[in-house]
Amino acid sequence: MATNKELTEKIKKLSKQLSGEPNPEDNLMPEYVIKGSGESFFFSYIDRNFIKLPRGIEIYIVDENFDIQGKTLAYTITHELILVDPDEIEYIGFN
Repeated sequence: MATNKELTEKIKKLSKQLSGEPNPEDNLMPEYVIKGSGESFFFSYIDRNFIKLPRGIEIYIVDENFDIQGKTLAYTITHELILVDPDEIEYIGFN
């Protein structure tokens, strides 16, 4: 599990990438999607509640194996930090 400082740095880097102004010295973070179709509930790391999101939504991995259950902390294109089971994530590369 990453420290709070490491998580903050990754989220800052990601927000710059999404705004179209990435730091040229940093590597870009690849995109992933949540497998499946329809909607599902995911645990919001910020709100500490379950939120409904569509499957197939683009996400960026912030930290793998984040909690004791082995969930992945991901940042969605709707600006949510969620916990996702690693089996539900599919790599799509750089879009």
